[in-house]
Amino acid sequence: MVKIIQLQAYRTRIVELKAFKSWHKLFGEKYGETTSCADISDKTLFQLASPGNASTIAFYAMIMGILDLGCPAKFYYLSNSDQLRILDIHLFLADSIRFELMGRLGWIENLPFEGLPLIKIVQSFDEVKAQSRGKSPTLSKLYPDYNLYSTLDRLDKETFIRLLLPDAIAAFKERLEA
Repeated sequence: MVKIIQLQAYRTRIVELKAFKSWHKLFGEKYGETTSCADISDKTLFQLASPGNASTIAFYAMIMGILDLGCPAKFYYLSNSDQLRILDIHLFLADSIRFELMGRLGWIENLPFEGLPLIKIVQSFDEVKAQSRGKSPTLSKLYPDYNLYSTLDRLDKETFIRLLLPDAIAAFKERLEA
């Protein structure tokens, strides 16, 4: 029994190393099996939430490491189905990171999958994606345009929140620089 537990701990450690090796180098912070969006520092959260090649590569490195598909440089050599899977997971994780950023600003509440480890999201992505259908954060009642938001239907509410992302990233940057 002890050998089985040690083997599982070893496997977990290998997944952690593959998942976060590049993140340790990029961000200079430690991440592990239980790391969720809520555990990421403000500085790193901002970097991951900001659109662009740097955040995409960071996500791909983590996802491809967890799925044992190599490094991001090998992305274009993968099968189309693997590429689509990585892209789908990346978009989901990017949304989760951006929603976390908006939550830290106090703009939104009821974050879906709050506290769920990033590794678990990637490993159980089909399940997580299925459970996420119809679940989205809600705008904080303290947000200035809450009255307008409250009159919208569910899909328009999701769109309303997504349209706030550029302003949220800018506001978070100002907060970091203050």
